[in-house]
Amino acid sequence: MASRIAAGHPAPQRERVGLLPVAFGLTGAPLAWIGLSLVNYGVASQGCTPPLASRFGAILGAAVALALVVALAALWAAYGAWRRSHAEQAGGGERTMEVGEGRTRFLALCGIITSLGFLIGIAFALLPLLMVPSCAG
Repeated sequence: MASRIAAGHPAPQRERVGLLPVAFGLTGAPLAWIGLSLVNYGVASQGCTPPLASRFGAILGAAVALALVVALAALWAAYGAWRRSHAEQAGGGERTMEVGEGRTRFLALCGIITSLGFLIGIAFALLPLLMVPSCAG
């Protein structure tokens, strides 16, 4: 290790991307899934009682649709941050490990992976509405 590379800032492209798209890309889809789970628990546990029985499917359908929109927006924000930070670090993984740069692009990629995973989970939450008959019939 005779030739040490001078380490720069770990996120040199941080001004190009900004904190909000990266943070929303990381947390938007998980928060949408948590919100959907809370609504689903509250509505599904009371779905067969007379005040909610007629609106059961509509409430859960709207909650799933809203969660899908938020998760897609988070995926879009993370992908945009990933694209804007494409020139953050050149030289492959070995250079990145030694220098320690590329944090913005790494966080954007984590946001893409997180958003995709929770988007799939939210889409699976739609299946009971389509496959299980409600008790309002």
